[in-house]
Amino acid sequence: MTNITSQYLPAMNALNNFYAMLYDALSLEMPDGFLSTTGAYVWRGYRIDSYKNLAACQYYCQIYSDDPEILLFQESFLTKGHYFHHELGRVINLVEEDFFSKVREDQLYFLRDFVKSALSEALIWQDSEERKVIVPKKFISGGKINRHKLNGKKSFEKVSEDFIHAIPMQKGIFDLLCKAIRSASESIYSKKVQLRPNASWYNFDFRGYRMKFINPQGKASVGPSDYVWRIYFKEPNILSCENKNKYDSPPMPSFQISKEFLSGSEVEKLERLTQYTTQCLQIR
Repeated sequence: MTNITSQYLPAMNALNNFYAMLYDALSLEMPDGFLSTTGAYVWRGYRIDSYKNLAACQYYCQIYSDDPEILLFQESFLTKGHYFHHELGRVINLVEEDFFSKVREDQLYFLRDFVKSALSEALIWQDSEERKVIVPKKFISGGKINRHKLNGKKSFEKVSEDFIHAIPMQKGIFDLLCKAIRSASESIYSKKVQLRPNASWYNFDFRGYRMKFINPQGKASVGPSDYVWRIYFKEPNILSCENKNKYDSPPMPSFQISKEFLSGSEVEKLERLTQYTTQCLQIR
């Protein structure tokens, strides 16, 4: 498990700066383009809903959580239960490219150059004979509806090298949270639980886990999740919980990912998260 330290909060600030800078780079290189935010537990970035003749809603500029230092640009879509991926431009390793040692202005220029190169290759790929052969006909032009255009520049600072620790440390927190939830459920209700990370492509604003109780037949309950835990990127110091099965449920408590919590041992962190999840699961 990744060591969770006080570096977590500066790292999340660096991550927010990076995505604001990436948005700026995309919008500056595509002044007439339409972008959507896109994200789930395992990836985060921007989708190009519309730009020139690119297939609508099929091109992405993103980072996968398993490789937080790798930025890529690709065409991607789901077909027959499998994802089609075609990477465009050079896949860049932010550490190897010395991105974090650059000043703010040079970091933005670097990202703009990456986007410009990838877009040029994407436009060539879009009309290529190879693509016409391997891409199913229904995906040649992409989707029919543009979601929205993100208006205005986002403010951002220089992205520090703390960035590469943000997602691994946050995963460490979620790993401890899952242990705490299982322990609390067994203690309170003598029930096992099913835990799944958020998977909807539009979850750019947060990462989290959905929980369902396992019934005596060994199956998860039917219907929506019983509880959902989230950490929003804008408030990386707050872990929130929501009771999804009861609309008139009293407000659920939140958990402060404080400097005190981050400075504790793994055992102490797990104990505090178990106390918190026990409190949440008792509200039904």
